[in-house]
Amino acid sequence: MNTRLTVPKEQRVSLGGKEKVNEKVSLRQIREKTGISRKAIQGYEKHGLIKASGKDRYGHLLYEEAALKKIIRIRFFQKLGFTVSEIGDFIGFPDEALMKILNKRKDELKKKIVKLKKLSEEIDGLLETKTLDQEAILKIAKEED
Repeated sequence: MNTRLTVPKEQRVSLGGKEKVNEKVSLRQIREKTGISRKAIQGYEKHGLIKASGKDRYGHLLYEEAALKKIIRIRFFQKLGFTVSEIGDFIGFPDEALMKILNKRKDELKKKIVKLKKLSEEIDGLLETKTLDQEAILKIAKEED
């Protein structure tokens, strides 16, 4: 009798010409690989960005390899200053659209860097005078973000 396990085509992954079964990873494995906390991953689930694909025999959550890749992308976009809610609006976009979003964020970051450098210089001026001159700090406070 042939007891060979058959895996549906959609659960196979091609690795250098060889097909491999799409393995599931535990929450613990994801945390170890990415350094992302359990709480953060649960937050992604709460916002509907990822979904566990099942549980192991001990009741631990399991995720498809695609969810791991998505978690890494979510964290990447968070590092760029996007909120989880904003990420939810575009995380499923094709890479071409994501490149446009990255380019826009890069421009925003460059502008922010210029403003922060100017602010740092103004702080240096205050530190040199060793006083919080009311007019100087009012000028800084009134500047637009």
